[in-house]
Amino acid sequence: MLRNDLYKPWFADEKQWGFEILSGDFLGLVVQLENIDMLEEAKNGIGVNYHIIHKPEYLTKDMMQSEMLNQTFDLIINDILQEAMQINDEYNRDNNTKESNS
Repeated sequence: MLRNDLYKPWFADEKQWGFEILSGDFLGLVVQLENIDMLEEAKNGIGVNYHIIHKPEYLTKDMMQSEMLNQTFDLIINDILQEAMQINDEYNRDNNTKESNS
């Protein structure tokens, strides 16, 4: 997991959350995630709506439109989704210790 190394999530409430980038070229960038959707038409199958809450002064317009930023966002979003799936699996795991019928 990249949490607390590359990024730190933040939560204001159930609908207002996002992350702050803690390292790399986009250090200090704070993003609010509005929604993450599974989209068939999206290249990677995920659509993300977000807005920037804080952009450090050193980040230029070109940097904010770069493929490197897209790759950083992909890493972070995928990490968030993997963690959510892991938590969901642990929460919903059936701990029934009955023997199987085989």
